[in-house]
Amino acid sequence: MTDVEVQTSENLGDATRAGARWQLASQIIDLVSAMAIMLLLGHYVSPDEFGLIAWGTALVTILIGILAIPVGSAVVAKKIPAGAQLDTAWWLAHVPCVALYIGAVIFALAMGTHGSDLIVVIGVGISMPFMASRQILVAYLQQSLEFRSLATSRIVGAAFSTIVSLLLLALNEPVASLIARTTLAPLFQSLHILVVSEWFPRLRFDRRTTGEIIAYARGVAGFNAINQFARKGDDILVRALVNARALGLYSIAYRFIEVPVGQVGTIAENIAFPAIVHIKDEARMRTAFLRSQRMLVWFTAPVSIAAVALGDLAIPAYLGAEWTDAGPIVQIFGPIAFLQTASTLAGIIFLYRSATGLLVKWGIFATSVNLAGFVIGARWGVTGVAWAYLTASVILFYPSWYVPGRLIKLKPTRVFRSLSGVTVSALLTVLILVGLRQLVDLTGVVALSCLIVASSGLYWGLAMLLAPSLRADVLATIQARG
Repeated sequence: MTDVEVQTSENLGDATRAGARWQLASQIIDLVSAMAIMLLLGHYVSPDEFGLIAWGTALVTILIGILAIPVGSAVVAKKIPAGAQLDTAWWLAHVPCVALYIGAVIFALAMGTHGSDLIVVIGVGISMPFMASRQILVAYLQQSLEFRSLATSRIVGAAFSTIVSLLLLALNEPVASLIARTTLAPLFQSLHILVVSEWFPRLRFDRRTTGEIIAYARGVAGFNAINQFARKGDDILVRALVNARALGLYSIAYRFIEVPVGQVGTIAENIAFPAIVHIKDEARMRTAFLRSQRMLVWFTAPVSIAAVALGDLAIPAYLGAEWTDAGPIVQIFGPIAFLQTASTLAGIIFLYRSATGLLVKWGIFATSVNLAGFVIGARWGVTGVAWAYLTASVILFYPSWYVPGRLIKLKPTRVFRSLSGVTVSALLTVLILVGLRQLVDLTGVVALSCLIVASSGLYWGLAMLLAPSLRADVLATIQARG
């Protein structure tokens, strides 16, 4: 490796570690504000209303995965610069979402939709163009490795959307308050990025860039359609096969998956993928994958641990007796969250190798397994769907690393060895919490909160003790310049 390559490698490493630090800080703020709003609104929004909003959000998530996220991935992978090329990407992502939203509102009005249903269509649906805007703007910062600006924009989005949500709650509009926290965050984040980037889209198209984006995004869009339906299809099926209340209980529990998996997914999208596309040496890239994946699991595992050991106690304590039936579902979702977090980065291997065709094939297989499980599990109600989800996650974990791993000569057994320390630490922490349940009264909010915080610290310390190299990575991230 030449001196220039060494310097470039060091700069990339510093940028990545600093980016991870800023991203973790922004995610903690976003996580705390989102969870606070959810716990607060749990006392004002019924499971039926929560289920209705969750159903609308699931549809929007699937559509964004098809229409906007692939274009953002193309901006990063192709290193599309500001100018006519980035303008092209903006409109390719934005126009379909705006058109689809307007069409949905007109259709809802024509069908006589009113009340909470119409609020969901208008309020949740408008997040589509906001999310499309954010996707391209975030990609623009990603491909420039502007991680600090990216993290700051996320904090701005979380803060202002939380303020609006609280104001709506003060005006006795709990449903609108719950919608606002999700809908307005991408809007405020986009506005902040537009200001700091000093870039604003102009109405122009570059034909060559359009072709490149479509060629790249086509395979990603196919996979995302399948993947998002696999992740959100259970919401749609529960709503169709059971009822809105069941979906509300299921969705509140599903948030315990979205917390760790969503945080890891954001880091993968915002930091890991943009950084890894700059790595040309395959051995270094494999090492970067393993170290990144392990630290992400280490950071988010306490959520899974608390869900498994304390979920049935935490739900009624934090949300009220009306949500008690969601407690056992949260416990089932705990290991699902851990498994999905531990395989999140596997997906970006396909993008790194531009293997979008294989990505779609894998997505079809994984979705078939998930959906088959959901349909079978629905016979036993919402709890049966949760158990089916866990079974499918266990079945898919090994192939989720084996299939993309072949592209970079990374064997699943090496991944498992890398994650062994954080996994053993998680199991030990769960056993300790289960033992404490037999000795201490944990029915109060204060007792549960203290135990969750203490168990998180115990887990993080134990994992670093069992894996000295993890400790070194964590310290390097904390001390990184930038």
